Amino acid sequence: MRYLDTHVDTITVLMNNGDELYGNNRHLDIRRLEAFEKSIVFFAVFFDGSKPEKRYNGLFAEFLGIMDFLESEIAKNNRIAGIARTKAELLTSKHKIIAVPAIEDGGILEGNLNNLHTAAKLGVRYITLTWNHINDIGEPSIINGKGLTGFGHEMLVEMDKLSVLADVSHLSEAGFWDVVKFGKPFIASHSNCKSICNHHRNLNDEQIRAIRDIRGFIGLNFAAYFLGDTSDESRSVGIDDFCRHLEHAAHIAGEDSIGIGSDFDGARMAAGLETVADMPKFYDTLTTRYGKTFADNVFYDNFIKRFQ
Repeated sequence: MRYLDTHVDTITVLMNNGDELYGNNRHLDIRRLEAFEKSIVFFAVFFDGSKPEKRYNGLFAEFLGIMDFLESEIAKNNRIAGIARTKAELLTSKHKIIAVPAIEDGGILEGNLNNLHTAAKLGVRYITLTWNHINDIGEPSIINGKGLTGFGHEMLVEMDKLSVLADVSHLSEAGFWDVVKFGKPFIASHSNCKSICNHHRNLNDEQIRAIRDIRGFIGLNFAAYFLGDTSDESRSVGIDDFCRHLEHAAHIAGEDSIGIGSDFDGARMAAGLETVADMPKFYDTLTTRYGKTFADNVFYDNFIKRFQ
């Protein structure tokens, strides 16, 4: 089986904790990825926006430090792993494991388009426009915020020139519709369905249709609190809950618009979806329920077909 994950927070967590990418006790590592025929993982560089003193104080320098760490960890394992810095490299790399850099929270760019150009040269292929606080691009879903700022619109234009995708996970609904109006394909790298779990981070049916119509992509999330109501502590959120979101998103957006955006190392995962080691068994579950073609599409093929 092949595996493509549009969103993991692992690289930032590893650097902050002094762990290694080859083997660790987190949700994902190279050792466990070796079990797959091929894997593509989008490693999001992420900073905790709850620390105001770090929001716009040298964030881009910190981003560069984490990029150095990712490059060094991949270099240690270059017999099987490589970084894809362009779409062409993503599609043609012979490495068994392909790392793709991404940014979670465009505030990391510090309102500077030159920083965007630098990030694109380093291989960043998408930017999650906001996280859970207001930045100079827009406002987040957690406060049901306003739309994109003037700089946010400028950044979309420049991102399009650089073939860097916009990611609307975490973005306010008003900001979402601003991205739709821009008229270019975009992604929701780690979001689920609001009609099933009414969480501010999830997408309503109208948003899902808009992603379908613009030929975008949704990476569905394994985080328990985006899959089901966890207020009942006696009820475990698990694979069946994920499959409800999967079926609903496939029904609304089409089977070719969806895949996996696990959020590994960024949240508490649902039962049976706790680490990348659970993915072979989960693949078998999807194959049994929906057929091999559907499972292959969700696990890998849909994203590649969408953006090749």
